[in-house]
Amino acid sequence: MKTSINKVPGIGSATAKILALHGIKSAEDLAVITVNDLIAVKGFSDIRAAHIIQAAEKVIQAGRSVAKKPKKSQLKKSGKQINHQRRKNPKKTR
Repeated sequence: MKTSINKVPGIGSATAKILALHGIKSAEDLAVITVNDLIAVKGFSDIRAAHIIQAAEKVIQAGRSVAKKPKKSQLKKSGKQINHQRRKNPKKTR
């Protein structure tokens, strides 16, 4: 599954449209492009291109390392529901 290009910091909807015209449609596409190829796209300097490529790599890595939390409905089905409620009046110790 490809990561949305809009999740990359510094890429808004206008920039995403421009990049799409050049065949760059995902964060993975950005991560493998070279700085020289990206500066050929309108609005990208060499510094911005390097930062955007680096940001795309970080977004991809973060997406791979973050495990999604199971939904409550999934926990109920598996019999592993956990009660996360706090006590209303916990005992105070002195």
